[in-house]
Amino acid sequence: MVINQKNEKTYSGEYASQVNFPMGGIGAGMICLNGTGALTGFSLKHLPDVKNNPAIFSAINIKGGKTLVMEGLVSHESMRLDFNYSRGSGHKLYGLPRFKNSSFSSQFPFGKVALSDDRMPVSVEVSGWSPFIPNDEDNSGLPVIAMEYTVKNDSDTEKEGIISINVPRLFGSRLAKFGQKETGNLSNQGIRRSKNGFTMFNKGSDENPEDEGYFNVSTDADENAVDIAWFRGKGSDVSTILWKNISSGKLIDNSEIITNPPSPGASISVPFKLKPGEEKTIRFMISWFVPFSKIRTGAPTQYAKLDAPSSIKEENYRPWYSNRFSGIDEVSSYWFDNYKSLKEKTEQFTKTFYSSTLPEEITEAVAANLSILKSPTILRQYDGRLWGWEGTLENKGSCAGSCTHVWAYAQSIPKLFPNLEKGMRDIEFKESLCIDGWQTFRTPIPTVQISNNDPQSWGKSQDVAIDGQCGTIVRFYRDWRINGDTKWMKKHYPSIKKCMDFSIKRWDPDETGYTPEPQHNTYDIEFWGQNGFASSYYLAALKAIILMGESLGEDISRYQKIYNLGKEYLEKELFNGEFFIQKIIWKGLRAGDPLKADSLLAAYSPEASELLKKEGPKYQYGEGCLSDGIIGAWLAKIAGMEDICDSDKIKSHLISVYKYNYKKDLFDNEGFNRAGFALNEDGGLLLCSWPKEKSISLPFQYSTEVWTGIEYQVASHLLSFGKVKEALDIVRSCRKRFNGKNRNPYNEYECGYWYARAMSSYSLIQGITGIRYDAVDKTLHIEPQIKGDFTSFISTATGYGTAGIKEGKPFVDIVEGDINIKDIYYVK
Repeated sequence: MVINQKNEKTYSGEYASQVNFPMGGIGAGMICLNGTGALTGFSLKHLPDVKNNPAIFSAINIKGGKTLVMEGLVSHESMRLDFNYSRGSGHKLYGLPRFKNSSFSSQFPFGKVALSDDRMPVSVEVSGWSPFIPNDEDNSGLPVIAMEYTVKNDSDTEKEGIISINVPRLFGSRLAKFGQKETGNLSNQGIRRSKNGFTMFNKGSDENPEDEGYFNVSTDADENAVDIAWFRGKGSDVSTILWKNISSGKLIDNSEIITNPPSPGASISVPFKLKPGEEKTIRFMISWFVPFSKIRTGAPTQYAKLDAPSSIKEENYRPWYSNRFSGIDEVSSYWFDNYKSLKEKTEQFTKTFYSSTLPEEITEAVAANLSILKSPTILRQYDGRLWGWEGTLENKGSCAGSCTHVWAYAQSIPKLFPNLEKGMRDIEFKESLCIDGWQTFRTPIPTVQISNNDPQSWGKSQDVAIDGQCGTIVRFYRDWRINGDTKWMKKHYPSIKKCMDFSIKRWDPDETGYTPEPQHNTYDIEFWGQNGFASSYYLAALKAIILMGESLGEDISRYQKIYNLGKEYLEKELFNGEFFIQKIIWKGLRAGDPLKADSLLAAYSPEASELLKKEGPKYQYGEGCLSDGIIGAWLAKIAGMEDICDSDKIKSHLISVYKYNYKKDLFDNEGFNRAGFALNEDGGLLLCSWPKEKSISLPFQYSTEVWTGIEYQVASHLLSFGKVKEALDIVRSCRKRFNGKNRNPYNEYECGYWYARAMSSYSLIQGITGIRYDAVDKTLHIEPQIKGDFTSFISTATGYGTAGIKEGKPFVDIVEGDINIKDIYYVK
């Protein structure tokens, strides 16, 4: 059952079965709080490990009463997902008694589980969180989480009890699974006491430095007991004795084991005493430190070598926090000492964000995808700069390199952590840019300078992407207006110019304003000939460099001429009266024969070669209505530009996308590819449709799929044109798919979990409110598409708060920092 509340949903029963709520710092690792209150998805070693669910559990013992694990009941669905299901899943302790009733709710970044049971005189609220403070990327990037257990005495008599957290050893040879024989040597792994808690450690080796890791748990409770000497044994010996100790109601305090093998795990126990109706919160601070990794990736692999790496440790990715902190003791001490202030600042953000009066589905969609910032999709390098996968698979990243044609959609980081976003632009226009202006759309990690200056020598058309290359120029303009740093823009302008000039040379060599040469793009294929998708990206990039160049006094006449020609062509030749289309062209181009092109997906069989003669290259969209068919106009509007072509035609395209591509259900959808994104009773926005006769036998392979990142892009753009109902239909259908029963509400996936494209949802705020702060001219823009008064969250490079309309007039309420507003541009 899903219960709707103001800006919050409560998931219970089967609707909580898929809930896994990410916690952890930006680029620092992830632990999830699942729908029952269990901790899952431990991904602490810089690679995803989303099925890593060690048997960590917290328990409550009531003096003279029962002992329960502080989680809801384990569902059969959860057990079926376990890799050891066929053998009974014994190592997970699923058979221990738990609370009968549980429900999950959240207000980002806080996840909460309510537990109750008619056998217990107390109820428990479990709360998990990690710091999240706009513009404070360092404290928002700590390798920490917190678990808080609030116990309330619901009886009419005083109650005493003990709450404990019990952690099998996470680093070392034992792999944190009950029932395995204990192994390991105390010389390099084990558990030691620390301030009000314990630290698990594994020292690693010169050959495998990535094995080094530390995990700390501590409490601020004055009275506590720490047991770092669990019973050692095999089979169920360890768990049997551990549960007997917990159920005994005794505070067990054991010192470090000094003989091999190390202790199987450790516990912290905290006693409590409650009068009738009284409640108490017991906190456990969790932190980790994994200084090295085995991650080194990029495509292609012809990169300059790192500057004199001293060892394998320096050749691979290292996390930012290992540069900020010397080790686990410093991390855990910082977390312990600053816990109160970090929670207050995080709560302040949460209170401000959820004070919004915007439609609930918009707030939900934005908040749900902020979870991506706490997922393994994102890494933060040793120098502090951000890097991302497209998404994550079960135990590895999916598609490396902060892929520019995917990350172009993401809008949350530039508004909430603009310094991190600036770092991505710095990489794209320095290390990822060749001398001639070619820009790789996949940045290596560790980030080093691209060494090959001629992408043609690789012989692959997909080595340069039009949406990635042109999109970075538009995003640079956006970020300049967000941070107001004109010196930064001026420093990079020569590189931006090289990037633009290469784009012209590559796709528009005759400077006609349109792009006939084949364009690799986010659909993993090449579009041949002019089309609204590529042309709108191209025009948006031209417009961006024109505006930046004008502000610097540069000669932009060449770009203006090409832009004017392209705008006219887009409006007159690519608009069919309803929407923008593609003119498929493959003859007479500099690219040559499509049969000889080295494309990612477009290899030609003899049958496909015959189709080429009749229809042209496969994987095009031709007369189709592409949901992304005018995406460059959306990106430009989000960046603060005026419409790049006729506004009425843009609006018409978007209305057509809703009319033809939005489906209330997909029972009749002929989906030949990845139906798991949406199927059957699911509603959603198809990537493309052919309202008229389909003239293409083999359209691009993803055309019948549903991608959340594109749904939000279209919805945001519709909102900006006042099409609120249509936009909210799309958003509601999207969020309904992620209902906790069929899919995790906090994990919108595409080519991997926590897919970066889904961060386009943040643009829904700007779409419906028109709120945008321009730090260059110090102007707050408000152009709402809803009637009457409203309150919206606003975040800028120098502060955040709320803005909107109150009693018919614009207002701004700054909660943190400062926003220097010289003028308010309000369009009623």
